[in-house]
Amino acid sequence: MTRKRLQSLYLLSIDFDRGYADRIPALASWPGEMLLIEGSEDRVASKKSRDALKAAYPRARTVTLHGAGHGMSLERPEEWRDAVTHFLKPAWNREPS
Repeated sequence: MTRKRLQSLYLLSIDFDRGYADRIPALASWPGEMLLIEGSEDRVASKKSRDALKAAYPRARTVTLHGAGHGMSLERPEEWRDAVTHFLKPAWNREPS
């Protein structure tokens, strides 16, 4: 993990957090699939917050990385990558329209 990569991840997180409330209504009618990845030991986002996120996106697939905290993409990069890959793989296998 380079300093530049870590900085990029934090900037992405800040950008996501800034617009979070505005996206909930916009995505309510979006027909696409969504993936939520959570860490079971997250001390930044409480269980109440994680449950609210799941309620906001009821059709989302949720993957819990057991034993991981809030920074699961850094703590458990292989498991995080595998969850994302497994979620995206069906789309990769579809024929282009």
